[in-house]
Amino acid sequence: AVKLYKNGFMTQALAFGGEGMENIDPAAKYRSSLQNYLIDTGNEVILVDTGMPAEAPVTAPNENAPIYMGERISDYVTALAETGYKPEQVTKILVTHKHMDHTGELRSFPNAKIYISPEDADAMELNGENVVRVEPCLQENSRGSIFHSGKRTYEWQQYYYCRKQRTFLYDARRCDIHRRGSLCK
Repeated sequence: AVKLYKNGFMTQALAFGGEGMENIDPAAKYRSSLQNYLIDTGNEVILVDTGMPAEAPVTAPNENAPIYMGERISDYVTALAETGYKPEQVTKILVTHKHMDHTGELRSFPNAKIYISPEDADAMELNGENVVRVEPCLQENSRGSIFHSGKRTYEWQQYYYCRKQRTFLYDARRCDIHRRGSLCK
């Protein structure tokens, strides 16, 4: 991981994405940090996001804010160098979404292809031969309970993976449905 910030926090509402607000404890805070991942395949160096821009201002903690990034450990390019890599070695960047804490240093990687959703590319006005517009492949189509057995509830979900439909049966409490091809017991 390319570590950028430490000792940050976020409120429960932010951490849960605003869902189930009736069960949210407004006083609950979760520790957070900002780090992005680097994948070295031996043939390619791939980044998942590029963190905050180097010129982002340092902010003081505010206990009333929904999120505090934390104490800056390093800027992205310096943190990358500390892991033994140079910006020129990066071949691909996978952008999860357009927020500044995920795209702040895209400009620092001259040899990288940037994989990003068309909507985010348009919003950021990213163009050029190095920008690869990627349609989302995982879309939930439908779901439902199928049967109960003892303490387990088996459910099904139907997803489209790059336009190929898959149906999964899984134990709703013990299975990560997002693992492609998973059938949990």
